[in-house]
Amino acid sequence: MEERGQEGSGRRGHGPDRGTPEGAEPRRRGAARTAGRRAPRPRRDGADGQGRHPAPPRRALAPVPRRSGRAARRAPGVLRRVLGEPRLKRPPAPRRPPASPVPGAEALLRRIRGLAGRQGPLTCAVAWSGGLDSTLLLHLLCRVRRQFPAQLKLRAIHVDHGLQPAATSFRRFCERTARRWRVPLTVLAPRVEVPRGGSVEEAARRARRAALAGALVPGELLLTAQHADDQLETTLLALVRGAGPRGLAGMPARMPLGPGWLLRPLLDVERTAIAAAAREAELEWVEDPTNADTRYDRNYLRTRVLPVLRGRWPSVAATVARSARHCASAVELLEAASARDLAAAADGPDLAIAVLRRFPAARRAEVLRAWIRRSGARAPNERHLDEIAAMMSARPDAHPLLVLPDCKVRRVGGRLVLER
Repeated sequence: MEERGQEGSGRRGHGPDRGTPEGAEPRRRGAARTAGRRAPRPRRDGADGQGRHPAPPRRALAPVPRRSGRAARRAPGVLRRVLGEPRLKRPPAPRRPPASPVPGAEALLRRIRGLAGRQGPLTCAVAWSGGLDSTLLLHLLCRVRRQFPAQLKLRAIHVDHGLQPAATSFRRFCERTARRWRVPLTVLAPRVEVPRGGSVEEAARRARRAALAGALVPGELLLTAQHADDQLETTLLALVRGAGPRGLAGMPARMPLGPGWLLRPLLDVERTAIAAAAREAELEWVEDPTNADTRYDRNYLRTRVLPVLRGRWPSVAATVARSARHCASAVELLEAASARDLAAAADGPDLAIAVLRRFPAARRAEVLRAWIRRSGARAPNERHLDEIAAMMSARPDAHPLLVLPDCKVRRVGGRLVLER
Protein backbone atom coordinates (compact mmCIF):
# COMPACT_ATOMS: atom_id res chain seq x y z
CA MET A 1 0.00 0.00 0.00
CA GLU A 2 1.31 3.42 -0.93
CA GLU A 3 2.22 5.56 2.06
CA ARG A 4 1.54 9.29 1.97
CA GLY A 5 4.18 11.78 3.02
CA GLN A 6 7.24 9.43 3.13
CA GLU A 7 8.70 9.74 -0.34
CA GLY A 8 12.26 11.01 -0.41
CA SER A 9 12.53 11.18 3.36
CA GLY A 10 15.27 8.60 4.05
CA ARG A 11 14.62 9.02 7.79
CA ARG A 12 13.16 6.40 10.05
CA GLY A 13 9.92 7.19 11.74
CA HIS A 14 9.77 8.01 15.41
CA GLY A 15 7.19 8.43 18.11
CA PRO A 16 4.44 6.10 19.26
CA ASP A 17 3.47 5.05 15.76
CA ARG A 18 6.91 3.54 15.01
CA GLY A 19 7.01 -0.28 15.21
CA THR A 20 9.92 -2.62 16.03
CA PRO A 21 11.03 -4.92 13.17
CA GLU A 22 10.18 -8.57 13.59
CA GLY A 23 12.86 -10.62 15.43
CA ALA A 24 14.67 -7.59 16.82
CA GLU A 25 15.17 -7.10 20.56
CA PRO A 26 13.06 -4.31 21.97
CA ARG A 27 15.17 -1.35 23.07
CA ARG A 28 15.18 -0.70 26.82
CA ARG A 29 16.56 2.10 28.89
CA GLY A 30 19.81 1.18 30.72
CA ALA A 31 20.77 -1.68 28.41
CA ALA A 32 24.52 -2.14 27.79
CA ARG A 33 25.61 -0.54 24.54
CA THR A 34 29.40 -0.11 24.96
CA ALA A 35 31.36 -1.79 22.17
CA GLY A 36 33.73 -4.62 23.25
CA ARG A 37 32.26 -4.94 26.73
CA ARG A 38 30.90 -8.38 27.59
CA ALA A 39 27.64 -8.46 29.38
CA PRO A 40 27.62 -10.50 32.64
CA ARG A 41 26.27 -14.04 32.43
CA PRO A 42 22.81 -14.53 33.87
CA ARG A 43 22.46 -16.58 37.05
CA ARG A 44 20.50 -19.79 37.28
CA ASP A 45 17.62 -18.00 39.06
CA GLY A 46 17.21 -15.83 36.03
CA ALA A 47 18.89 -12.74 37.48
CA ASP A 48 21.76 -11.05 35.72
CA GLY A 49 25.25 -10.74 37.06
CA GLN A 50 24.29 -7.83 39.26
CA GLY A 51 21.30 -9.61 40.83
CA ARG A 52 18.65 -7.85 38.78
CA HIS A 53 15.80 -9.67 37.13
CA PRO A 54 15.18 -8.59 33.57
CA ALA A 55 11.85 -7.01 32.73
CA PRO A 56 9.63 -9.13 30.52
CA PRO A 57 10.20 -8.29 26.88
CA ARG A 58 7.79 -5.72 25.47
CA ARG A 59 5.50 -6.87 22.79
CA ALA A 60 6.54 -5.53 19.42
CA LEU A 61 4.07 -3.00 18.05
CA ALA A 62 2.82 -3.70 14.59
CA PRO A 63 3.29 -0.69 12.34
CA VAL A 64 0.09 1.32 11.95
CA PRO A 65 -0.81 1.27 8.28
CA ARG A 66 -1.21 4.62 6.61
CA ARG A 67 -4.27 4.92 4.46
CA SER A 68 -4.56 6.26 0.99
CA GLY A 69 -5.94 9.76 0.61
CA ARG A 70 -9.47 8.60 -0.18
CA ALA A 71 -9.62 6.12 2.72
CA ALA A 72 -8.13 8.63 5.12
CA ARG A 73 -10.69 11.22 4.16
CA ARG A 74 -13.47 8.70 4.79
CA ALA A 75 -12.15 7.79 8.24
CA PRO A 76 -13.67 9.45 11.33
CA GLY A 77 -12.07 12.67 12.53
CA VAL A 78 -10.38 11.08 15.59
CA LEU A 79 -8.93 8.25 13.47
CA ARG A 80 -7.62 10.72 10.91
CA ARG A 81 -5.64 12.49 13.59
CA VAL A 82 -4.19 9.15 14.81
CA LEU A 83 -3.24 8.24 11.27
CA GLY A 84 -1.47 11.51 10.80
CA GLU A 85 -3.98 12.88 8.32
CA PRO A 86 -4.07 16.68 8.77
CA ARG A 87 -7.42 18.20 9.55
CA LEU A 88 -8.56 20.26 6.60
CA LYS A 89 -9.50 23.85 7.29
CA ARG A 90 -12.40 25.19 5.33
CA PRO A 91 -12.43 28.85 4.42
CA PRO A 92 -14.96 30.81 6.45
CA ALA A 93 -18.30 31.31 4.74
CA PRO A 94 -18.85 34.88 3.56
CA ARG A 95 -21.11 36.91 5.75
CA ARG A 96 -23.10 37.93 2.71
CA PRO A 97 -23.10 36.49 -0.80
CA PRO A 98 -22.07 38.82 -3.62
CA ALA A 99 -25.04 40.62 -5.10
CA SER A 100 -25.88 40.53 -8.80
CA PRO A 101 -24.02 43.36 -10.51
CA VAL A 102 -25.77 46.39 -11.89
CA PRO A 103 -25.90 45.83 -15.67
CA GLY A 104 -23.98 48.05 -18.03
CA ALA A 105 -25.57 49.84 -20.98
CA GLU A 106 -25.37 46.97 -23.46
CA ALA A 107 -26.42 44.35 -20.89
CA LEU A 108 -29.36 46.50 -19.75
CA LEU A 109 -30.57 46.98 -23.33
CA ARG A 110 -30.30 43.24 -23.91
CA ARG A 111 -32.21 42.54 -20.68
CA ILE A 112 -35.04 44.94 -21.56
CA ARG A 113 -35.36 43.43 -25.01
CA GLY A 114 -35.51 39.97 -23.49
CA LEU A 115 -38.28 40.98 -21.09
CA ALA A 116 -40.21 42.79 -23.82
CA GLY A 117 -39.68 40.07 -26.42
CA ARG A 118 -38.59 42.67 -28.96
CA GLN A 119 -35.44 43.23 -30.98
CA GLY A 120 -36.09 46.57 -32.67
CA PRO A 121 -36.02 50.12 -31.29
CA LEU A 122 -37.71 50.54 -27.91
CA THR A 123 -39.99 53.25 -26.54
CA CYS A 124 -39.49 53.40 -22.78
CA ALA A 125 -40.75 55.47 -19.87
CA VAL A 126 -39.13 55.32 -16.43
CA ALA A 127 -41.37 55.56 -13.36
CA TRP A 128 -39.19 58.11 -11.55
CA SER A 129 -39.79 59.15 -7.95
CA GLY A 130 -36.46 60.94 -7.56
CA GLY A 131 -35.21 58.36 -5.07
CA LEU A 132 -32.04 56.32 -5.24
CA ASP A 133 -33.33 53.31 -7.18
CA SER A 134 -35.29 55.04 -9.94
CA THR A 135 -32.64 57.75 -10.34
CA LEU A 136 -29.98 55.13 -10.98
CA LEU A 137 -32.24 53.32 -13.46
CA LEU A 138 -32.85 56.55 -15.38
CA HIS A 139 -29.11 57.27 -15.33
CA LEU A 140 -28.37 53.80 -16.76
CA LEU A 141 -30.93 54.31 -19.52
CA CYS A 142 -29.36 57.66 -20.40
CA ARG A 143 -26.14 55.71 -20.96
CA VAL A 144 -28.01 53.29 -23.20
CA ARG A 145 -29.45 56.20 -25.17
CA ARG A 146 -26.00 57.75 -25.53
CA GLN A 147 -24.38 54.51 -26.76
CA PHE A 148 -27.33 53.30 -28.87
CA PRO A 149 -29.25 56.44 -29.85
CA ALA A 150 -31.25 54.74 -32.61
CA GLN A 151 -32.41 51.93 -30.32
CA LEU A 152 -34.08 53.82 -27.48
CA LYS A 153 -36.67 56.56 -27.18
CA LEU A 154 -36.70 57.61 -23.53
CA ARG A 155 -38.85 59.69 -21.21
CA ALA A 156 -39.59 59.79 -17.47
CA ILE A 157 -42.90 59.91 -15.58
CA HIS A 158 -43.13 61.38 -12.08
CA VAL A 159 -46.23 60.84 -9.94
CA ASP A 160 -46.95 63.56 -7.36
CA HIS A 161 -49.49 62.22 -4.86
CA GLY A 162 -49.42 65.41 -2.79
CA LEU A 163 -49.64 63.33 0.40
CA GLN A 164 -46.66 64.87 2.19
CA PRO A 165 -45.00 68.31 2.38
CA ALA A 166 -41.84 67.02 0.67
CA ALA A 167 -43.76 66.02 -2.48
CA THR A 168 -43.18 69.43 -4.07
CA SER A 169 -39.43 69.24 -3.52
CA PHE A 170 -39.40 65.76 -5.10
CA ARG A 171 -41.12 67.09 -8.20
CA ARG A 172 -38.77 70.07 -8.46
CA PHE A 173 -35.73 67.82 -8.15
CA CYS A 174 -37.02 65.62 -10.98
CA GLU A 175 -37.77 68.63 -13.18
CA ARG A 176 -34.31 70.09 -12.59
CA THR A 177 -32.48 66.81 -13.17
CA ALA A 178 -34.56 65.97 -16.25
CA ARG A 179 -33.54 69.26 -17.86
CA ARG A 180 -29.88 68.59 -17.10
CA TRP A 181 -30.04 65.05 -18.49
CA ARG A 182 -32.24 66.12 -21.43
CA VAL A 183 -34.98 63.63 -20.62
CA PRO A 184 -38.62 64.55 -21.39
CA LEU A 185 -40.60 64.49 -18.14
CA THR A 186 -44.32 63.92 -17.58
CA VAL A 187 -45.72 64.84 -14.14
CA LEU A 188 -48.94 63.17 -12.98
CA ALA A 189 -51.01 64.25 -9.97
CA PRO A 190 -53.67 61.59 -9.37
CA ARG A 191 -56.29 61.95 -6.69
CA VAL A 192 -55.86 59.43 -3.87
CA GLU A 193 -59.13 58.25 -2.35
CA VAL A 194 -58.76 56.18 0.81
CA PRO A 195 -61.81 54.02 1.59
CA ARG A 196 -63.11 53.87 5.13
CA GLY A 197 -60.82 51.61 7.13
CA GLY A 198 -58.47 51.31 4.15
CA SER A 199 -54.73 51.82 3.91
CA VAL A 200 -53.33 55.12 2.65
CA GLU A 201 -50.31 53.24 1.33
CA GLU A 202 -52.48 50.82 -0.66
CA ALA A 203 -54.74 53.58 -1.96
CA ALA A 204 -51.74 55.61 -3.15
CA ARG A 205 -50.28 52.54 -4.86
CA ARG A 206 -53.51 51.88 -6.74
CA ALA A 207 -53.86 55.53 -7.77
CA ARG A 208 -50.27 55.58 -8.99
CA ARG A 209 -50.72 52.36 -10.98
CA ALA A 210 -53.88 53.67 -12.65
CA ALA A 211 -52.25 57.01 -13.49
CA LEU A 212 -49.19 55.35 -15.02
CA ALA A 213 -51.34 52.97 -17.07
CA GLY A 214 -53.33 55.91 -18.42
CA ALA A 215 -50.18 57.82 -19.37
CA LEU A 216 -48.68 55.09 -21.56
CA VAL A 217 -48.98 55.09 -25.33
CA PRO A 218 -49.68 51.79 -27.13
CA GLY A 219 -46.66 49.50 -27.02
CA GLU A 220 -44.69 51.71 -24.60
CA LEU A 221 -42.60 50.00 -21.92
CA LEU A 222 -42.85 51.35 -18.38
CA LEU A 223 -39.63 50.53 -16.49
CA THR A 224 -39.64 50.49 -12.70
CA ALA A 225 -36.64 50.15 -10.38
CA GLN A 226 -37.84 47.47 -7.97
CA HIS A 227 -34.91 45.28 -6.93
CA ALA A 228 -34.20 42.04 -5.05
CA ASP A 229 -34.77 43.63 -1.62
CA ASP A 230 -38.16 44.93 -2.75
CA GLN A 231 -39.03 41.43 -3.94
CA LEU A 232 -38.03 40.02 -0.56
CA GLU A 233 -40.20 42.56 1.28
CA THR A 234 -43.16 41.91 -1.02
CA THR A 235 -43.02 38.14 -0.57
CA LEU A 236 -42.62 38.32 3.22
CA LEU A 237 -45.49 40.79 3.54
CA ALA A 238 -47.67 38.47 1.48
CA LEU A 239 -46.69 35.59 3.76
CA VAL A 240 -47.58 37.36 7.01
CA ARG A 241 -50.89 38.50 5.48
CA GLY A 242 -51.87 34.94 4.62
CA ALA A 243 -51.65 35.27 0.84
CA GLY A 244 -51.95 32.33 -1.53
CA PRO A 245 -49.58 31.27 -4.32
CA ARG A 246 -50.19 34.44 -6.35
CA GLY A 247 -49.17 36.69 -3.48
CA LEU A 248 -46.18 34.53 -2.56
CA ALA A 249 -44.99 34.66 -6.18
CA GLY A 250 -43.98 38.27 -5.55
CA MET A 251 -43.63 40.81 -8.32
CA PRO A 252 -43.34 39.54 -11.89
CA ALA A 253 -40.52 40.88 -14.04
CA ARG A 254 -43.03 41.53 -16.83
CA MET A 255 -46.76 42.23 -16.86
CA PRO A 256 -49.26 44.07 -19.07
CA LEU A 257 -50.21 47.59 -18.01
CA GLY A 258 -52.80 49.62 -19.88
CA PRO A 259 -51.84 49.78 -23.57
CA GLY A 260 -48.23 48.88 -22.79
CA TRP A 261 -46.09 46.71 -20.54
CA LEU A 262 -44.50 47.10 -17.12
CA LEU A 263 -40.94 45.74 -16.87
CA ARG A 264 -38.67 45.38 -13.83
CA PRO A 265 -35.13 45.02 -15.23
CA LEU A 266 -33.35 45.30 -11.83
CA LEU A 267 -35.36 42.67 -9.96
CA ASP A 268 -32.31 40.45 -9.37
CA VAL A 269 -30.02 43.28 -8.18
CA GLU A 270 -29.74 43.95 -4.45
CA ARG A 271 -29.99 47.38 -2.86
CA THR A 272 -26.31 47.38 -1.84
CA ALA A 273 -25.21 47.04 -5.47
CA ILE A 274 -27.56 49.83 -6.56
CA ALA A 275 -26.27 52.16 -3.83
CA ALA A 276 -22.65 51.39 -4.74
CA ALA A 277 -23.29 52.11 -8.43
CA ALA A 278 -25.02 55.40 -7.59
CA ARG A 279 -22.10 56.51 -5.42
CA GLU A 280 -19.61 55.54 -8.10
CA ALA A 281 -21.53 57.63 -10.65
CA GLU A 282 -21.73 60.53 -8.13
CA LEU A 283 -25.49 60.79 -8.54
CA GLU A 284 -27.84 62.94 -6.51
CA TRP A 285 -31.24 61.75 -5.34
CA VAL A 286 -33.89 62.60 -2.77
CA GLU A 287 -34.65 60.67 0.41
CA ASP A 288 -38.29 60.13 1.24
CA PRO A 289 -38.69 60.91 4.97
CA THR A 290 -41.63 58.51 5.21
CA ASN A 291 -39.26 55.59 4.53
CA ALA A 292 -38.19 55.80 8.18
CA ASP A 293 -41.76 55.69 9.49
CA THR A 294 -42.19 52.18 10.90
CA ARG A 295 -45.95 52.61 11.14
CA TYR A 296 -45.94 51.42 7.54
CA ASP A 297 -45.56 47.65 7.28
CA ARG A 298 -42.94 47.70 4.54
CA ASN A 299 -40.75 50.18 6.41
CA TYR A 300 -41.03 48.15 9.60
CA LEU A 301 -40.01 45.03 7.73
CA ARG A 302 -37.09 46.80 6.05
CA THR A 303 -35.64 48.47 9.14
CA ARG A 304 -36.50 46.03 11.96
CA VAL A 305 -36.97 42.54 10.53
CA LEU A 306 -34.68 42.17 7.51
CA PRO A 307 -31.46 43.06 9.38
CA VAL A 308 -32.20 40.22 11.81
CA LEU A 309 -32.93 37.78 8.99
CA ARG A 310 -29.76 38.72 7.13
CA GLY A 311 -27.70 38.38 10.27
CA ARG A 312 -28.79 34.75 10.49
CA TRP A 313 -29.28 33.93 6.79
CA PRO A 314 -27.14 36.26 4.61
CA SER A 315 -28.58 34.86 1.36
CA VAL A 316 -32.21 35.28 2.41
CA ALA A 317 -33.07 37.53 -0.57
CA ALA A 318 -31.87 34.93 -3.08
CA THR A 319 -33.53 31.97 -1.36
CA VAL A 320 -36.87 33.73 -0.90
CA ALA A 321 -36.74 34.81 -4.54
CA ARG A 322 -36.30 31.16 -5.48
CA SER A 323 -39.41 30.26 -3.47
CA ALA A 324 -41.29 33.07 -5.22
CA ARG A 325 -40.31 31.63 -8.60
CA HIS A 326 -41.62 28.21 -7.53
CA CYS A 327 -44.93 29.82 -6.55
CA ALA A 328 -45.05 31.67 -9.89
CA SER A 329 -44.65 28.36 -11.72
CA ALA A 330 -47.49 26.88 -9.67
CA VAL A 331 -49.66 29.90 -10.50
CA GLU A 332 -49.12 29.31 -14.22
CA LEU A 333 -50.48 25.79 -13.84
CA LEU A 334 -53.44 27.02 -11.78
CA GLU A 335 -54.32 29.67 -14.35
CA ALA A 336 -54.15 27.21 -17.23
CA ALA A 337 -56.48 24.81 -15.40
CA SER A 338 -58.88 27.55 -14.28
CA ALA A 339 -59.09 28.92 -17.84
CA ARG A 340 -60.36 25.54 -19.06
CA ASP A 341 -62.86 25.30 -16.20
CA LEU A 342 -64.02 28.88 -16.78
CA ALA A 343 -64.71 28.10 -20.43
CA ALA A 344 -66.74 25.05 -19.38
CA ALA A 345 -68.81 27.02 -16.83
CA ALA A 346 -69.34 30.15 -18.94
CA ASP A 347 -72.87 31.08 -19.92
CA GLY A 348 -72.08 34.12 -22.01
CA PRO A 349 -70.54 36.64 -19.58
CA ASP A 350 -72.16 34.82 -16.65
CA LEU A 351 -71.44 31.51 -14.91
CA ALA A 352 -73.72 28.47 -14.88
CA ILE A 353 -74.27 27.42 -11.27
CA ALA A 354 -75.03 23.82 -12.25
CA VAL A 355 -71.55 23.48 -13.80
CA LEU A 356 -69.84 25.19 -10.86
CA ARG A 357 -71.44 22.74 -8.44
CA ARG A 358 -69.74 19.84 -10.22
CA PHE A 359 -66.29 21.24 -9.44
CA PRO A 360 -64.50 20.51 -6.14
CA ALA A 361 -64.34 23.52 -3.83
CA ALA A 362 -60.71 24.38 -4.69
CA ARG A 363 -61.36 24.31 -8.46
CA ARG A 364 -64.57 26.30 -8.06
CA ALA A 365 -62.69 28.96 -6.08
CA GLU A 366 -60.08 29.29 -8.86
CA VAL A 367 -62.83 29.67 -11.48
CA LEU A 368 -64.52 32.43 -9.47
CA ARG A 369 -61.21 34.24 -8.98
CA ALA A 370 -60.44 34.05 -12.70
CA TRP A 371 -63.96 35.21 -13.61
CA ILE A 372 -63.84 38.28 -11.36
CA ARG A 373 -60.23 39.12 -12.21
CA ARG A 374 -61.04 38.99 -15.93
CA SER A 375 -63.43 41.92 -15.43
CA GLY A 376 -60.58 44.05 -14.07
CA ALA A 377 -61.71 43.79 -10.45
CA ARG A 378 -59.65 42.50 -7.56
CA ALA A 379 -59.85 38.79 -6.86
CA PRO A 380 -62.17 37.86 -3.96
CA ASN A 381 -60.76 36.71 -0.65
CA GLU A 382 -61.79 33.56 1.22
CA ARG A 383 -64.71 35.23 3.00
CA HIS A 384 -66.09 36.50 -0.31
CA LEU A 385 -65.75 33.04 -1.85
CA ASP A 386 -67.68 31.51 1.04
CA GLU A 387 -70.45 34.08 0.54
CA ILE A 388 -70.63 33.30 -3.18
CA ALA A 389 -70.90 29.60 -2.33
CA ALA A 390 -73.82 30.44 -0.02
CA MET A 391 -75.47 32.39 -2.87
CA MET A 392 -75.27 29.29 -5.05
CA SER A 393 -77.26 27.36 -2.43
CA ALA A 394 -79.99 29.99 -2.14
CA ARG A 395 -83.40 29.66 -3.75
CA PRO A 396 -83.37 30.53 -7.46
CA ASP A 397 -85.89 33.33 -6.88
CA ALA A 398 -84.00 34.87 -3.93
CA HIS A 399 -81.74 37.09 -6.10
CA PRO A 400 -79.01 37.47 -3.43
CA LEU A 401 -76.41 40.19 -3.98
CA LEU A 402 -72.79 40.36 -2.80
CA VAL A 403 -71.00 43.72 -2.88
CA LEU A 404 -67.23 43.42 -3.39
CA PRO A 405 -64.69 46.29 -3.32
CA ASP A 406 -64.65 46.68 -7.13
CA CYS A 407 -67.78 44.90 -8.32
CA LYS A 408 -71.03 43.14 -7.41
CA VAL A 409 -72.00 39.49 -7.79
CA ARG A 410 -75.69 38.64 -8.11
CA ARG A 411 -77.56 35.38 -8.55
CA VAL A 412 -80.19 35.44 -11.27
CA GLY A 413 -81.94 32.12 -11.69
CA GLY A 414 -79.32 29.47 -12.34
CA ARG A 415 -76.57 31.95 -13.16
CA LEU A 416 -74.03 34.16 -11.38
CA VAL A 417 -73.95 37.66 -12.84
CA LEU A 418 -71.08 40.15 -12.41
CA GLU A 419 -71.79 43.89 -12.29
CA ARG A 420 -69.18 46.65 -12.33
